[in-house]
Amino acid sequence: MSKCRWMEQVERWFDGEETRERGDIEKHLALCPHCAPYLRGLRTLREGVRLVSHREEIQDAQFPAFMHGIRERLETAPHRSTGMWAVVSLVTASIIVASATLLIMTGGPQSVKATVVESYSTDLEGATVDTYSTEDGTAVVWVNVTGKDIQ
Repeated sequence: MSKCRWMEQVERWFDGEETRERGDIEKHLALCPHCAPYLRGLRTLREGVRLVSHREEIQDAQFPAFMHGIRERLETAPHRSTGMWAVVSLVTASIIVASATLLIMTGGPQSVKATVVESYSTDLEGATVDTYSTEDGTAVVWVNVTGKDIQ
């Protein structure tokens, strides 16, 4: 929020305290882009407080019951719904333990073993297919196309 050096004076004027000349503040409020909205906010706040404020006096005979109600509310802990979160946490922990156990028991991830190419063919016009196996047994399939684009 931008500040104007007059805002404190506007607050005092709004609260009815003695400040600068009343006319000076009213002129300033008419011209200042910061103080005019600030004054509207103060008025809105005061009106809101006035609308929600409700005073009720407690008689001497009612005071012990009033204090008993306050103590009772302070001493009684509010009911918390922690049961659902405890179940969710327990289920999550169980899934993690089961997954870790399964991973350990199965020896972890297995490496991929190369397969043997039993047959090959292509429907591409003018293309040839070659296969070979590397020393470690990996099968390689090459599709050779002449200088034309594949369509």
